[in-house]
Parts: sequence; C-alpha cells; structure tokens
Amino acid sequence: MKKYINKVNISLIILLAITFILLLLNSILNFKIPAEFSETMSDTVVKELKENDVIEATVKSRLKDLEALELEVTGVEDLPISLITQEDKIFVSIYDEEDNLIYYSNLADAEIFDDRVFTFKFDTIKDCLNEEFTIKIEAEKLTNGYTFELHTTEEDNKVDTATINGEKLDGQLPIKQYGYTSTTFYNTLFTVIFLVLSFIIFRYNFKDNEKIKTFLMKKKKVFIIEFLVSFIAAFSYMMFLYKGQYVYTFDIIAYALFVFSTLILLFILSIYIGDKKLKRENLFLLLAIPLGIMFLAFLLPLNAPDDYYHYKIALKVSEFNIVDSEISIPSDIEKIESIEEVFNSNYSYNNMDKTTAGTYHPLLYLFSGIGILISKLFNLSPIVGLYLGKMGNLLVFLIAGYYTIKKLPMGKLAMIIYMLSPMFLQQATSFSADAMINIFSMLFIAYVLYIKYEKKKVTTKDLIVLVTSYTFIFIGKYAYFLFILLLLLIWKELKEYAKNNKKKTLLMVILFMLISFTWMIYTKLPSATT
Repeated sequence: MKKYINKVNISLIILLAITFILLLLNSILNFKIPAEFSETMSDTVVKELKENDVIEATVKSRLKDLEALELEVTGVEDLPISLITQEDKIFVSIYDEEDNLIYYSNLADAEIFDDRVFTFKFDTIKDCLNEEFTIKIEAEKLTNGYTFELHTTEEDNKVDTATINGEKLDGQLPIKQYGYTSTTFYNTLFTVIFLVLSFIIFRYNFKDNEKIKTFLMKKKKVFIIEFLVSFIAAFSYMMFLYKGQYVYTFDIIAYALFVFSTLILLFILSIYIGDKKLKRENLFLLLAIPLGIMFLAFLLPLNAPDDYYHYKIALKVSEFNIVDSEISIPSDIEKIESIEEVFNSNYSYNNMDKTTAGTYHPLLYLFSGIGILISKLFNLSPIVGLYLGKMGNLLVFLIAGYYTIKKLPMGKLAMIIYMLSPMFLQQATSFSADAMINIFSMLFIAYVLYIKYEKKKVTTKDLIVLVTSYTFIFIGKYAYFLFILLLLLIWKELKEYAKNNKKKTLLMVILFMLISFTWMIYTKLPSATT
C-alpha cells in the first residue's frame, strides 16, 4: 500500500476528488449557463393577421429557467415592421402552466430586432423544464398588414400547437426560447476531466502490474469484460443523450452506468496499451471491441451505404425464405434518423409492408439474419432486431479479425490499423454483404501467408478455413475469384494434403461448388429478382 502513497498520486487523487465533488454539486445545485432553444422546423405556412384575430400557441419549455420568448413577425408585401405604431393595438399575453399572467404588452412596446423579431422579456421562471406556456396575440386594431410564419415540425409528437379564433392552424408559431440550461455543459466538462484523471491514475499505478494482466488475460476473460462494459457504456450514453435531448431530463442512472462502465474500460486499456509483451491479436481485440461497439451504437441502423437494401435480404434470411423474392418488412422503416427514434419508435413486426429483396447469396446474411430472428423469437422491437443483426456481423468481424492477426506472419500492426479504419468498421457493423467479404478476404490472405512462411503444410483445419473464407469471398463478389491465385503460393502443400486426404479434399471442393454455383445458376433464372 505504501508504494501508492507519493506526491504524484496524492496530487492526482486530490484533483479527482475535486472534480467528483463538482460533479455532485452540479447534479444537486444545477449549475446553469445561458442558452437558447428553437424547434426543428420544416414546412412553412404564411398567415396574415387581421383585425379581431386571436392567435394562441402552446410552448413547452426546453430550458431549466425561462426568461424570454422571441417571435418573428413580417410585414405584408415586405413592409418593415418598424412602421408599427402605438395606433396598432396588437396585445401579447403570456401565461404559465397554472394560467398565471407573466407578460402583457402592446406589440409596439416589445424589443424589436432586425425589423421583424420581437422579444418578450419577463421575470425569470425558475425550474420550469417541460412546463407549458401559452402565448396569446390579440389584434384589436391594425394600421398596417402583418403576417406570421407558421412552421410544422419534423416530429409528430410535439406539444406545441397554434390556433386562430379557436380553429387549429396548419403549423405553429416559430417561438424561440431564452433562459438558462443546466447540467449538460458542466456535466460533460467535469466528466471528461474525471475520466482523463482516472486514466492517468490507472496508468501511473498499474501499467506494470503483471499479476492483474495475467489474471485478466487468463482464458481471455478480459475480452468478455471489455465487451460487456463497452456495450453498457455506449448504450447508456445513448440513453443519457436521448433523455437530455428529447425528454429534457437528467437520467442519473444512465449517467452513472456510463461513467462506471467507462472507468472499467479505461482501466483495462491503461494497463495493456503500450505493453510490448501483449500479443498483436490481443491488441487487436482490445481496440476493436470498444471501437466496434461505438460504431455499432452511434452509426444508427440503416445509415451505412445501401444498408436498407441489405437489411431486407437479412430479414428474408431470418424467415428462412431463400428463394422467394417477396418479403414483408416493418412499415416505414427505411432509415433511423435520430437517437429519439431508437428509443421511441412505433415499428412493429405486426405492422408490415410487402416489398422485394435482392438476390445476394443468403449465406452472406446468415449472422445478421440470426440477430433479427432472435428479436422475433423474443417479440422484441424491430429496432432491437436491427442492432442484433449488426451485432451478428460485428462478432464475426472480431473473431475472424483475431485469427487474421494471429496467423499473419508479418505486417500485423499494419493489418490492425487497416481493419480498424473507419470505413472497415462502418461496413463491419452494418448489414452489408461487404461485412463478410472484407473480413474473410483478410482471413484468407493471412492463412495463405501463414502456411507459406510458418506452418509449411496444410491440415484439415487449414483447408476448412481456406475453403470457408474463399467461399464467402467468391459468393459475395464474383470478380474476386482471382483470390484463388494466392493458392499458387502454397500449391506444393495443397498437393501433399490432397494426395493423403483425397476424400476430404473432394468433399470440400464439392461443397464449395454446391454453395457457390447452385446460387449463381438460380440468380440467372427469369423467376429470380435482379
């Protein structure tokens, strides 16, 4: 214990404690920063204001403390709003959730900016996050013409509405909110500092602790732990973002899970990164697991190139439907646009549309199809099915990638860098056929070089790996058949194996022919969808 008591450790722990205290205070006292909020708008409808019109709009506060609302008004035929005079009797009233009047004024008395933007300031309303406010505009007398732009939101579940003379309008007033928001900025700042300091402490104290390294690496338990904490960290952070951005609350449970799981992940990385004794294949997994899960979580489903096309085939495979081109797919599920849609979607396997799927070889979608099948068996949301399908391809990438690095006789670090590139990871965590083609191409190359330069002979296990990986390459891209030329490097070893194992060799060749060419012939038939 004494070895951990020194000036560096004490200084780091004091900084860590200060940061942690600030985090607690921030959560308890809600430190605030100035902020503004405006809805995401799409289509616009222009409404002219007439005498005796009464426009009402309901606004849901997106800020912790609200101190002003802002409204844009334009003049008919581009007349400047600055021409508004006291003779215009346009009264603006704002009421809180309990129908208390918090603002009342003639529009002419409000602050005006850029000849069109009016700001209604009132005494700051404290702790009003998610409370509803009503703004009422009454036109008793007009000397000029004025128009309001009514916007429709991209989301259907917004509370904000607008009416004129009691009749619902096709849109809402574009009201911007001003005030103070809490926790988000300071929580992010303090959390980053806290995690960085924790990593430094872990690195400083445990990087040379061989007992911990040996214990974690024994039976590869470190990779299971890393996979679990990476998964928890990624999806708890997604939940935290969702609650903050769309529900406008601070989810303490999701935040705590994210911090705790990230601390464990940082501890694992801190003791192994830079360890010269660490095998390259283990280094690959240590980096690929958290990076892969980050891509899995934050590259939202069906956002990779052509992912929707490939998802339909994986969905077809999950139903054991191989030859029929028609497929039922959850209604309107073409692209997941936001984290909100992940946690608050209405997709269901009970609400399906008919469509057609492509004719890529179904074997390329075996693992993603299994993920979708699991979601159906347990009656889970299609969104969960999307993530489980992506997870299936990621697991294949991790396992095949591990053996690729392990068997590769040279250039291991270069191969790690290549396989952890953003494009490779994007494909590995998608439904694309390239997820299988890419990783099995690397495995095929690695095994050929392994046999050529290290093993010097072919076993049954080697032949199975070579035929399986080449099958995935060939059925994915027929143009990649030239990969077979790499076998010329180990032609002598293959001949020796075939001479002593004629039946096994013939069986593997027949299986390859059946899997590859039967499907190739089927796709050329008129009944197959191209």
